[in-house]
Amino acid sequence: DIVEQQMILRRMADVCINIFAMSAVLSRATRSKVDGLRNCDHELMLATAFCSDVYAKSQRLYRDIGLGEKFNGDLTKKKIASDIFETRSYRATHPLTP
Repeated sequence: DIVEQQMILRRMADVCINIFAMSAVLSRATRSKVDGLRNCDHELMLATAFCSDVYAKSQRLYRDIGLGEKFNGDLTKKKIASDIFETRSYRATHPLTP
């Protein structure tokens, strides 16, 4: 059953990585503000933009976990992988070859 869980595990790992990255960015921006560095306002804007973007990506990943493989594209990816594994090569032929 671990094969079926790999897609979920990847998404959960990506969410954890995103949370860690946001923590690091916020820590640096906070330190710059506390220390009164001359560009701390710019760093805070960068941190806000980064965290907003990463938060939205994490929300999509979390939503995809909840949707299940029927609706998040995992069934298609599994079929592609299965086809490649069966033939031990890329299955599609190049459209320009006769």
